[in-house]
Amino acid sequence: MLSTTTRLSNSGRVACRMCRHVGTVAAVNPNRTKAMGDISSVFPSLNGAKVEPLPLRFAELKRSLVAGRENVIQDSWRRLLPVLNREIDEIKAKGPSV
Repeated sequence: MLSTTTRLSNSGRVACRMCRHVGTVAAVNPNRTKAMGDISSVFPSLNGAKVEPLPLRFAELKRSLVAGRENVIQDSWRRLLPVLNREIDEIKAKGPSV
């Protein structure tokens, strides 16, 4: 699983912990072809497959991360929604050329 942890380096480039590993894996088989399909092939919720719930420890972890920060998280979400809506409008306008 790739890390989503990113940081801004001194040069202004975004770096992640797994970038080098991903490049190495891709270089091992550069001629590999991807199977044709649609997005539902990788998301069980879209392809009708039964999805098992996560263990309770994940709910406990989520509660521990949110506890005492509910208002801050809600405010952050309220600020994010208008930005996402603008981005959606731009994607709709530009289509595949985005």
